Amino acid sequence: ASGGDATTRMLAGEHYFNARQFDLAREAYDEAGQLYRAEQNTRRSIDAEEMSAAISVAASDWPDAAARYRALAFDHPTNAGAAGWHRERLLALASDVRSSPADTELLIRFRTACVEHLQHWPEGPIADEVRVWLAQQQLASGDAVAALATTAAILPSSSQFEESVAVACRAYRQQAAATDSDTRAIAAAASLRLQPIITGSDNRWPQQWSTIQRDAALLLSDLRLRLSPPDIDYTNLLLSRAIDGSPSPEQSWTNRAAPLLAIALAAKGDAEGAINRLAAVGFSSDESTSQMLAMLATQLNSEPADSPFRGPLTEVIARVLDRLPPDSRLDKDRYRAPVLAERGNHAEALALYQQLVATHPRDGDLNEQYARLLAAGSINEKQQALAHWQRIESSSRRGGERWYRARLARVRLLRQLGQQDDAAKLVALTKVLQPEMGERIDRESR
Repeated sequence: ASGGDATTRMLAGEHYFNARQFDLAREAYDEAGQLYRAEQNTRRSIDAEEMSAAISVAASDWPDAAARYRALAFDHPTNAGAAGWHRERLLALASDVRSSPADTELLIRFRTACVEHLQHWPEGPIADEVRVWLAQQQLASGDAVAALATTAAILPSSSQFEESVAVACRAYRQQAAATDSDTRAIAAAASLRLQPIITGSDNRWPQQWSTIQRDAALLLSDLRLRLSPPDIDYTNLLLSRAIDGSPSPEQSWTNRAAPLLAIALAAKGDAEGAINRLAAVGFSSDESTSQMLAMLATQLNSEPADSPFRGPLTEVIARVLDRLPPDSRLDKDRYRAPVLAERGNHAEALALYQQLVATHPRDGDLNEQYARLLAAGSINEKQQALAHWQRIESSSRRGGERWYRARLARVRLLRQLGQQDDAAKLVALTKVLQPEMGERIDRESR
């Protein structure tokens, strides 16, 4: 075959590609690549191989694109573009995952490819980007320890450092949320890693707070509040500095930080101070008061039954409700229901939740709160809770967080009701449908 033959096939590939005849275009470029390789014209054969891979991307043929980019990277490992080609492989695999998010095999394939990349190009130009991708997948599979180890390799000088800190914060939160977590050990590890990001080597408060410094402060405050006894003074100091620091924080961050600060103040017996502090950071209008109540109620409902903060949070919510003007159009019953439940008015709270769920049948949060309250009641109410959690699960995306909580609640209730065989069958089915979630449910439901 002559060079002209290869050139002709390259031109044919371009023609077919422009006509969106992708199969014919790939065939032409593949033939050109073979001809160039026979001539030992490596540069041009690579050009042809790159075009074939790019066509697979254009055709959304993700498995083929991934295979072609992997071949490029490992057939030409010393080429300056090898790491970049392997990155394209990872992007194709990620697109394949997005097209079939419930396919566990695709997730495993993506994680394996990330590990392979870091084995071959640990110091490469995109190694830290791949570390972030790998850590995100590790975290999604419930392996917070692996995610923390992966992100720990990313240095502050890296362009991926901020994202790595964000992933690390989520990993610490995931660890703390586990039923058998050692909160003190998690808080100590998080402080060792994140406190220097806030105060630096000279242990001073930032003159200009960055996003990752505020995110780290939020996480550390949350963890310190969960200690027994809670570190109230630390939380007050850290969050006050972060909220009052320059530049002014984003409202989305303040919306998460303000309830934590309210918890800390309320835990010291200063419910009025908590309310005033919330108002000072922007909760003053009718709309913002509703937002504040929603966050406080969310925080209350996320606290374990034995949390020392349930009482203080309940008090703050009740005080805010008391301060509402008579003409307020807020849905006060929505926030009065958890207050009644926490104060032990079980029957009244149930009746109110029944009304709320009937009015807002698609409100997932309300339905979860109602199901939890039923689960805390009599045997008959536990049976009702089991049915209600099943309805929540059936209306949730399989594999999503609400679906997971509903499936976990069903398994726990079955075990509480003595239906061990049914619980075991449900766990076994979950392991088939969602293997990683099934393992987590099996662990956390015992």
